[in-house]
Amino acid sequence: GEGGVVRAPRVKHAAGSSMKNVDLHQLDLLCQLIDKQSLGAAAAQLNMTSSAASQSLMRLRAAFPEDLYARQ
Repeated sequence: GEGGVVRAPRVKHAAGSSMKNVDLHQLDLLCQLIDKQSLGAAAAQLNMTSSAASQSLMRLRAAFPEDLYARQ
């Protein structure tokens, strides 16, 4: 946000979930998505296609038992 700090959500890992499948690009995408409030804008900021960003976000969501990002 505007001068704010993006904080990672506290997540209790469910049995079988693994941080091994999460990379820094996915976390960067999540930060940009929170900042831009648009997957297309976040993808453009990171020089990704919207399709690649969507796939990356799906893999990130699969690694966590709870929603990381919900539209409002």
